[in-house]
Amino acid sequence: MMNTRTLITTGCGTAIATVCAIGLVQVGHSAGGLWAIGAVLIAGGLCWALARVFGRLSAVLPSGAGLLAWLSRGLGRRAGLVIAVPYLLLTLFLVGVEATIVGVLARFGATQKVGGVAISTVTAIHSNALDPELIGGVLGQYLKEAGIGAYVGEATGYVLKFSNGLVAYLSGDTGITGDQDKVVRGHYNAKLAVMNIGDTFTTGPTEAAYVINDLVKPNAVIASHANEVGTVGGKVRGGSRTETFIKASKVPVHVPLSGKTLEFNADGKCVGGC
Repeated sequence: MMNTRTLITTGCGTAIATVCAIGLVQVGHSAGGLWAIGAVLIAGGLCWALARVFGRLSAVLPSGAGLLAWLSRGLGRRAGLVIAVPYLLLTLFLVGVEATIVGVLARFGATQKVGGVAISTVTAIHSNALDPELIGGVLGQYLKEAGIGAYVGEATGYVLKFSNGLVAYLSGDTGITGDQDKVVRGHYNAKLAVMNIGDTFTTGPTEAAYVINDLVKPNAVIASHANEVGTVGGKVRGGSRTETFIKASKVPVHVPLSGKTLEFNADGKCVGGC
């Protein structure tokens, strides 16, 4: 069984590593260069030191007393407050940073602007689990022995509104949903779709064509996530899922090619790189 000390140190370490890795990118945008790296390393070092203190305390103090009670009993009330309060405030701050970076857009129906692009979260449906091998440690071992993956949140698609007025639907990995009609088309009125067609883990080419023709009804679609070699020498490969999707769709289908940029106007019609 995993003891309290292991639980605390592992939990702190995982949280610190995750926030620092993501925070490095975010801080880099604000501070840049060595300042960004220094800020993350200093915060990580302080958190690591505090995690070691909590791990040692939890080995000798009652596990059910709570963090502040552990510190107060081991070091005295005043010392416990001096250590715990700044740590708790830092934790709240990091949670806020994490929510800003990765959590704000994971709320269905919410819209946030990033660099002039409005991003809205919509429904996508597929199983969503992380392989235990990627988790590691005691938790990963428990999950592997149970034959299950770790829950990593709801699947999502996105609707993007660009500064030129173009509204685009990014399906993500999903099956057919009623929201593709009622929300993506009915509310957001998407004119361009980026539709996954790979089958097995997402809509196949014929199902994806139904979504485009009868539910979303955009003016154009970009084929995505085909799970195959869809083109050879810049040409669609015969007998491929990509070809099946193109033939079944009633709107222009654009196939992404390496080194080629597609441009669309507000009506979802391709005006460059087509």
